[in-house]
Amino acid sequence: SNPYSLSLPGFNSVWPAIALGPDGAPHVSWYAHDDETSDRIYYTRLTSGGWLTPTLLSHEWNVAAGPDLAVDAAGDVHLVWEMKPDENLPAFAIYYRRTSGGGQVWLPWEQISPPGHNANRPQLALDRNGAPHVVWYDVNEEEIYYTNREGGSWSTPENISQSPATFAGGTISSQGPSLALDSAGRVHAAWLESVSRLHLDSVKYAVQQEGGWQRSLLMSRPEIVRDMDRNAGINVQVAAGAQGDVHVVWHDVGESSELRIYESNNLAPAGWSLPTLISTDTGGAMRPAAYVDDAGRLHLVWTDFFQSRQIFYQRQDRFDWLKVADSNGRPQSGALIYANGRLIGQSDSRGLFLPDNLSAGDELTALAPVAEFAGVRGQHTSPDAPGRDWAYRTYLTNWRYDAESNRLGEPFTPGKGEKRLTVRADSPLALFNLVVSLQWAADISYTETFSRALGLASDYLFDASNGQMAVGSVAIYTGGQFWQEADLQVLAYNHSRPNADIDGLRDRLSPPIRVGRSWSGKVGGQEEEGAWDQPDGYRTLVHEFGHYALGLWDSYFRIVRDEQGNQKDQVTAHCTGPEIQTNGQAWSNATLMDYQYNASEFSMRNSAAWNEEYCSQTEQFARHGQSDWETIRSLFADTQSPARWRWQTPAATGVLSGPVALPLLGTPAIAVAAPITPAVTTPLLLQGPGDSIRQALVTTYGLGGQGRATIDQGQSDSQGWIRLLGVRDGDVARALSWDGVYSGQTTLSAGVTNTLVLTHTPALASRGAGAPRYLRLLPHASGRGVEVQMPGLGPGAALDAYLELTGRESSTQQVMGYSGLKGEYRATLTPAFADASATLDGLAQVWVSGVDVEDQPVYLPGRAAFYSLQPGVGRYLASPDGRLRLSLPTDAAPDTGLPVRLLLGEQNSFGSIDGLAFLSPVYELRLGGALAGFAAPATLAIHADDPQGRAAGQPVIARFDETSHQWQPLATGWDGESRAASTAVTGMGFYVLLAGGEEMRLYLPQVRN
Repeated sequence: SNPYSLSLPGFNSVWPAIALGPDGAPHVSWYAHDDETSDRIYYTRLTSGGWLTPTLLSHEWNVAAGPDLAVDAAGDVHLVWEMKPDENLPAFAIYYRRTSGGGQVWLPWEQISPPGHNANRPQLALDRNGAPHVVWYDVNEEEIYYTNREGGSWSTPENISQSPATFAGGTISSQGPSLALDSAGRVHAAWLESVSRLHLDSVKYAVQQEGGWQRSLLMSRPEIVRDMDRNAGINVQVAAGAQGDVHVVWHDVGESSELRIYESNNLAPAGWSLPTLISTDTGGAMRPAAYVDDAGRLHLVWTDFFQSRQIFYQRQDRFDWLKVADSNGRPQSGALIYANGRLIGQSDSRGLFLPDNLSAGDELTALAPVAEFAGVRGQHTSPDAPGRDWAYRTYLTNWRYDAESNRLGEPFTPGKGEKRLTVRADSPLALFNLVVSLQWAADISYTETFSRALGLASDYLFDASNGQMAVGSVAIYTGGQFWQEADLQVLAYNHSRPNADIDGLRDRLSPPIRVGRSWSGKVGGQEEEGAWDQPDGYRTLVHEFGHYALGLWDSYFRIVRDEQGNQKDQVTAHCTGPEIQTNGQAWSNATLMDYQYNASEFSMRNSAAWNEEYCSQTEQFARHGQSDWETIRSLFADTQSPARWRWQTPAATGVLSGPVALPLLGTPAIAVAAPITPAVTTPLLLQGPGDSIRQALVTTYGLGGQGRATIDQGQSDSQGWIRLLGVRDGDVARALSWDGVYSGQTTLSAGVTNTLVLTHTPALASRGAGAPRYLRLLPHASGRGVEVQMPGLGPGAALDAYLELTGRESSTQQVMGYSGLKGEYRATLTPAFADASATLDGLAQVWVSGVDVEDQPVYLPGRAAFYSLQPGVGRYLASPDGRLRLSLPTDAAPDTGLPVRLLLGEQNSFGSIDGLAFLSPVYELRLGGALAGFAAPATLAIHADDPQGRAAGQPVIARFDETSHQWQPLATGWDGESRAASTAVTGMGFYVLLAGGEEMRLYLPQVRN
């Protein structure tokens, strides 16, 4: 109910007391003064005509305070208070007064405390016979006294607190007592016990038994270094109902230093409930009084001491709340509460939630938020936080492990009292908030598949983290919406290897997770086999998430370093051992950062998921000197002391086979935004001679307008087929054969099969004649532009250079000029950015199109990934297709005082090397600002994905000599297990993976770079 003011206008009114008469009407007393009078006792009651005008009951001039009252079965009112007697100033004595005639006539008052004592704060209760029982506080002795009236006389006052003299060097003081009798006639008392100078306030409770008084500690808050009363008075009140229900209320200083009323009761079988904030927000609530009616409802009054100085009334009907609290009993607000995995509500600011329709045995789970990490990317709001971005939240839970390592809550037990859900520091849960952007306008079938994949990935992460991490919220956008803010970018490119840099969740300069339209565990796998909701797919998402969010390096390789610590090539590594790929023990294998296809754990030193011989030889251990779990525990540790949460690792729990899945229905919450363009999939068949149709690079170009972006679709299959994503009528598809000899284009009709004929490109056909034609991309030091250079074509051509930033409405086009001195065409491309701080960082399409002097078509497409480097940070970067990985040591970036720009480009093969096959696109490394190379060697690795089967021998990495126009093989390390060739690089230029053989290794020079 809403508070109602009872006191006299113009008076400062405090310390209310309340009781209900036999007719159920409330009676209230308090003390008050105005500008002309001292404190005096007033009384009123509720009648059928409303509240009576307050009546003065104490001495007209002597100061009076602290009233308490009760009403007997005959309707007579009994009242006690403290008042200064004429003979013992300035001490107070306890006075008693009652009515007769059913409350019609007030009898004279009488003093009931011993003469010569300084007594105050009396409390009154009536037994079944209407006899009064009174307790008070003796100021001089700092003890609680009790007396009762039987047969017309008062018993000798009895010390019921019996407090020890001292504790921890402080003097113990018992004060502020309260009294109540239950239906069986038992006397209940409660009071405040303080230790001077130490602020160790506590609430003590005592019940009168046949053998005397049984005392117990009800509540203590030693962690709050201040008095409960904040020098504003002390009041503990106890109320007992007809059903044996006992409630204790008091005022206390809340966490924001405001005064509030708290309550504890004995309704639950487990014992007294935790202290609970019960007063409504009316300001400085203090000095409560309480009464329990026959229905078990608590009637409560209090005064607003610091603001309006008014009396307020409130009724509490239910106490069967769920209370979420930590191990120290502190209430947890905003906790998510689940019953049998279904969200049923959220705890309020007091940690409370009143449930309905729960049954015995229902499993209750509480997730109490304790921290939120904002992250470094925008567009990370959620329905419950529409005004702020967040990357992940840390919760405390009440989960425990069952015998199968699943996470379980607590069974519900019906009853009229508190059900406590205790969340613990050793049971944390991190829930991540992810943004996913699909490059094209995907149809509902694809978004449903990817949504399902994210749910399965969340369960897989939950298993791998021993039930301590999962995906909480996901927003999926299509058509490249919010591409730059995404944690996960999904490319239409069908031959893309999944990749992610280290710790991109916390470093804005690190790119997000990037994957292609599908993944089957190998490049070139059938799309239907590589759907993301298949185990190889969603497990790979979590593997990349391990890089991006958990800060983990791979454990399937190790970079070889020389005696000076310089990086060389890379070799195979494993954790916990080579058997991880074949033993069929995915439930216990660690680590998924080695081989996620047959592992479900992260590695932890000194656990069964650790092999020192193997695990210490991984790149993860080389970079961090830690196992996976040690890195995770460090990155996600609480920065406060003492720590509010503690991650449980296999070193403590053992290697767990579960948990199987996140037991929270509707988590992750996945929202798919409507596509910005109509979604359509369009089959395209390439036609041409021989192998020209195999692995041809296909790009589609929109005609402009929202969603009409340039999309690198990927490579055609062995029959010349490719599925085009996100195209509309009138878009243009252009294709270039793997060797750059054949090209063609066609205007598309969306949703139906289209045909594109590849024709011979004369200028590119003769590889050995003169300079080859290719793109050279030079990023600007500012990071806001790139110079495009194209050698291999004489003057007189009409060419345009294009740059389009993937997922951003930013593109530019420039006419290329011819440099006679260099014999090449050049153009500088600088997009217009709305944001002055924006750079090219991200993915981009670059291409040159036009005609040569003989009016023959010229088309050279390329892709680029732009990065910004900082000294002191190791990076793990990828080419646009993900096949080239560049592992940078912490000292690789030249220290220029500004971020260093790096471009990783790729284009179709060019140049000649007799008798050898190109196993990869041509990759380009360039630093901005005309920097010649890295400050320390980096390791360049290229995966030998060879759908056409051209690798006759051990592949080798070669660098293009732009003077001789020849590819020069480099000293190459070959990891046959992961099929990756690697070499150390410092210089910039073009690199490619070639099919090697014994003949090549015999006569070609080995060039170290």
